Amino acid sequence: MTRDPSIAVVGGSAAGLFTAHALASRGRPVTVLEGEPQLAPAPRTLIVTSRLRDELGALAEGAVVNRIRRFELFTNGRSATVSLARPDLVIERATLIRTLAARAEAAGATLLTGRRFVGFDRRAPRASLIVEDEARRADVVRAATVVGADGTFSGVARAGGWPAPVTAPLVQAVVALPGGHGERAVLAIVTTLTTSFSEIKRVQFLVDGQEMAVVTGGLDLRRPLQPRFPGEEVQPVVPQPPG
Repeated sequence: MTRDPSIAVVGGSAAGLFTAHALASRGRPVTVLEGEPQLAPAPRTLIVTSRLRDELGALAEGAVVNRIRRFELFTNGRSATVSLARPDLVIERATLIRTLAARAEAAGATLLTGRRFVGFDRRAPRASLIVEDEARRADVVRAATVVGADGTFSGVARAGGWPAPVTAPLVQAVVALPGGHGERAVLAIVTTLTTSFSEIKRVQFLVDGQEMAVVTGGLDLRRPLQPRFPGEEVQPVVPQPPG
C-alpha cells in the first residue's frame, strides 16, 4: 500500500517526535515511521541545557529528573567550579519520547511502528521511501519532505549520501548498589556492566584518570576486573606475557 503524506519523519526519536508535533500543530500532514514494532524506548538519562524547557515548555517538565547548577572540574591536582546562570537539566529520555509521541498524535500526526526504512526509490520523480513491515513486506511512502531522525548512524543520511559522523562510545547502566560502599559496590558495578552489555568483558576503575589501589575489603583495582562465572565474585584480569 502506498501512502503520500506531505512530510515523512523517519525515526520515533525525541527529535523526530518533536518535529512531528511542531509540524502537526501548524496543520501540516506528517507521518512518523518507526522501525521498532512498539514505541518502547530504553531508559536513559541525558544532560541538556535549559533551552529544552524554552522549546518544549510544559512538555519537558515530566521528563526532568534533576537539575545541575554547577560543574566541578578536576585535573592535575587542581579544581575549579563553574556556576550556571540557568541550570542544566538531567532528563529521562524514555519519558520525554512517550510524552512527545502522545502530543504529536494529539496534534494530528500519524505514528506508524514496525516500519523500517530500507532506502530511497531513485527511479521515482519525487522522494519515495522504501520501508519494510515486521513481516519484511515492502511498502513505498512518498513525501514532499523527508526528515531523517533515525539516530547518529542515520539510514536516511547514509542513503542520501552524507558521510557518517565521528562519534565516541558512551555506556549507561542502572546499578542497584548494595548497602554500604567499597568492595560490594565495585562488584555490583562490574557485574551490571558485563552482564548488560555483551561487548564489555572487563572494567577498569580510574579516579581523575589515575589507577586506584584497593577499596574496603581488599579488592585490588589496579587491574581491570571481570566476572568469571555467574554468582562468583569478580576476579582481576591477569595480563598475559607477549608471545
